[in-house]
Amino acid sequence: MDTNTILQRDDHVTFEVVAGEAILIDMRTGTYFSLNESGTEFWQRLDGQHTIGEIATEVAKLYNDKAAAYVSAVQAAIRGNEIPEESAVSLAELYELDVEDVLAHAADLIRHGAEYAGELLAEFQVDEELVSSDLLELAEELYASGLVKLTD
Repeated sequence: MDTNTILQRDDHVTFEVVAGEAILIDMRTGTYFSLNESGTEFWQRLDGQHTIGEIATEVAKLYNDKAAAYVSAVQAAIRGNEIPEESAVSLAELYELDVEDVLAHAADLIRHGAEYAGELLAEFQVDEELVSSDLLELAEELYASGLVKLTD
């Protein structure tokens, strides 16, 4: 299996996404599987049309776009030399972070200015090659478990 492999979900597997994570059920065995957020993004894209590499590119872009949106949102929420508590709470909920982390990022943006935005963005960016490697590993596990099949 490599980044040019095309997989699709097997017909005997059903799933539901709960709180951003997929719960897979092998209807033949009744076995449950759980996928984290990035695994869920991968699972939902297994349509038998796209390679693992193409999916990895999409997933990396999704997370990198989310990181850029977060940094922009923190910058936009700063008022003077602080970020209102309600803004920090909202951003923490939206981006699934601790409020303390949002407050710390805002404080660093205030203290260090716009140049820190690039550093903060780099902290959250994901490397496409790492995503590809992780998704290949997951694909092999899903295949070994009989949850996905190769596309002819």
